[in-house]
Amino acid sequence: MVPSHSRKPEVFVLPDGTLYHLGVKPGQIHPRILTVGDRERARLLANAFLEDAKEHEHSRNFLTFSGTYKGTPVSIVSIGMGTPNMDFLVREVSFLFQDEGLAFIRLGTCGSFKLDRPVGSLFISDKMYYCYRNYLHFDGNPFAHQGVQQPHCPYIIAGPVEGDKELTEKLEANIAKLELSSVTGSGISAETFYGCQGRFLPGFHDDNDKLFKEFSKLEIQSCEMESHQLFHLCKERAKGNSKVVTRAASICVAVAHRVAPDMPSRPDTLSSVSVSRAPDPLLCFFLPICVNKCMFPEDLCRSAYGRLVPV
Repeated sequence: MVPSHSRKPEVFVLPDGTLYHLGVKPGQIHPRILTVGDRERARLLANAFLEDAKEHEHSRNFLTFSGTYKGTPVSIVSIGMGTPNMDFLVREVSFLFQDEGLAFIRLGTCGSFKLDRPVGSLFISDKMYYCYRNYLHFDGNPFAHQGVQQPHCPYIIAGPVEGDKELTEKLEANIAKLELSSVTGSGISAETFYGCQGRFLPGFHDDNDKLFKEFSKLEIQSCEMESHQLFHLCKERAKGNSKVVTRAASICVAVAHRVAPDMPSRPDTLSSVSVSRAPDPLLCFFLPICVNKCMFPEDLCRSAYGRLVPV
């Protein structure tokens, strides 16, 4: 095996220096990143908060807006959904800023497991679990003939991994300043939207009817698909280079209850956002107050409100 320190980076870079997946090159993305899933949410945030924003759209469906807020460079990046896209973001940005600090905040949507929190509640995750489908259970163990034992439960839950404590506390402080309610606790990222989140679809043998019970044992409050990978990779980046600071935090708005029978789950989305006016403060869009070079500037805190529109 080749020692890791002697291996060459295997990042796909186009001849003009553009990263193959993110679609940006050095100077087109900044080390302070607010990441969202929805492209229009990214556009609205950029229009509301960034000065001199430059748009970088890529055929791989990543959309980046880079600009400044009162002189501080900030990027807002739409990545779509799921663990692989978060992996592209964190790894390729880290490649561009190999010896520099990074700060990521995920602003997304989630399903709620807390009956006392209505749809529209804000969930801050200080640690994340990960649930993934155990394909050995469904497809078999290719090493069984060699006597290799592997787990055969239908789903595996890993973690937890913690987000950055300081950045998370600043999210909480900003919510309090805006007089909005939030709850902080454990979340879980799911590999898939259906099977790994306990949803039933006729015609599929997902064997997931016990997942909610497992989530309950861990006191999980919300479920989404990206934050665990963000926390995990930032932790691993810190292991790989202890001289640079890598921070990550996550805040999501609940768009559905997952446990109340009279409130069925549906794939709602924040597809319409009003930056200037809204009757109900369902969602706070903001960039957090932070204290040092690798985080965000002191006064970068603004609010806007959105309404939930079913797809």
